Amino acid sequence: MKYEVIQLLTRTPVFRDSIIWIGTGDDRQQVRLVEVLYGHQWHCYLTNELDPEQLPARYLVALYYRRWTIERAYATIKRLLGLAYFWCGSQNAVELQLWSTWIVYNVLIDLCDEVAGLLRLPFERISVEMVFRSIYFYTKAVERGDMRSLPEYLAHRATDLGIVKQKRKNWMSVSESWPLTIASNP
Repeated sequence: MKYEVIQLLTRTPVFRDSIIWIGTGDDRQQVRLVEVLYGHQWHCYLTNELDPEQLPARYLVALYYRRWTIERAYATIKRLLGLAYFWCGSQNAVELQLWSTWIVYNVLIDLCDEVAGLLRLPFERISVEMVFRSIYFYTKAVERGDMRSLPEYLAHRATDLGIVKQKRKNWMSVSESWPLTIASNP
């Protein structure tokens, strides 16, 4: 990618934050480039948020790290709610779909976080989809007289409900994924 540095905001041996121009002619655009040395390789992140106070570099890196998680989560919730093939053209319908999806997602994430805490596992090891699908079994257990809370029930039945993801060979938690030096940078 060819670019022109306008302003260097921060530079350390493992971290650079700059305002740059990308593109040519009428297609030129001013963006912010954050570069982080991880191992022996520089990782580059672009954003149109030029103010590091509004979007600190460590948050930008974390958002990129979570990008596919966020997109997969949105697609999963849409599918689970039966909205995957729901087409709407009006702005109001699109906004309602977005808001309803994100409300359900946030409640579900809080539930997954509580289950992870009860199981003493990192959040990343909990399957959001399986937690959602397991709510049905909880409602049936309540009908049979089970008095446990939803998180307690899910944590207790986590193995047979498939809530805990298998650890992959090269699995790395979010906290292990980037050097701690990033956290100390702006």
